[in-house]
Amino acid sequence: MNLGFLILNPARLMIDKYVGFLENMDNKQFVENFVRMEKWIFDSPDVPGETFRQFVEDCYHKNLLIQSKMELDGKRVDLKKITMPLLNYYGQYDHLVPPAACELLTSKVGSKDTEDICLKTGHIGIYVSSKVQNEFVPKIAVWLKERDEEGRKRKAKKPPVRKPPVKKAGTKASSAGKKAKK
Repeated sequence: MNLGFLILNPARLMIDKYVGFLENMDNKQFVENFVRMEKWIFDSPDVPGETFRQFVEDCYHKNLLIQSKMELDGKRVDLKKITMPLLNYYGQYDHLVPPAACELLTSKVGSKDTEDICLKTGHIGIYVSSKVQNEFVPKIAVWLKERDEEGRKRKAKKPPVRKPPVKKAGTKASSAGKKAKK
């Protein structure tokens, strides 16, 4: 899979980044971060060839997921069934999942509570860029807290559910029923 992703943008991903490495070899912090990132990027499990072929065909060529036509384990993935709040983060310079593909997601789900946020970064930068993390993580925390508070307010407004008295086995009526008859 990694090789497939690399050849989507070979100049930047196989030449430019190593030229950048050579230009910064005397910067210990840069080199340590570069090595960590390379290890992380290439530390992924092998994927069977047929699985990768199906992924490319279904997601890239046919775009089945966004059309709610993708099948997993014999079941159709219906995006309209996603009704919980959805926060859709994506990278402006993402070569694997381009913004044009990401921007459609919130319009295809069943949730009425959706938000799109495009960050000025690429695919991996969303997760590891310190600049993006300073925007990304706090925004998620605020977004989740707002929904948690809304949920608590909705629960507080609902009147308690009163269950009818339960008739005990071997008795004619519950004590609540006897009081009502008096």
